[in-house]
Amino acid sequence: MVEESSGLTPDLDGFCEQFGYTTEKLARELGVSRATIFNWKKDSRGIPRIVQLALAALTMSPELQSMPRQSKPTPRKQYRRNSYVPEQLGK
Repeated sequence: MVEESSGLTPDLDGFCEQFGYTTEKLARELGVSRATIFNWKKDSRGIPRIVQLALAALTMSPELQSMPRQSKPTPRKQYRRNSYVPEQLGK
């Protein structure tokens, strides 16, 4: 677990409250879905270290906050499920 003295926050609710982020805004800033934010909030292991670093970057300097971001996450390739049904034996 990350210590408080490291400057990184293991608590997303506290971070959002302190810096005025909603779940939607934080998800957009990090490039993840709202469901991912909810999962991180309820996970007993805490948030991943890379996310803690990203949160620290959001609070550091105005240059980082003004960097261009993707408006939407890149869509994943959609695979069609195979609708193949094997022929019944004994016809």
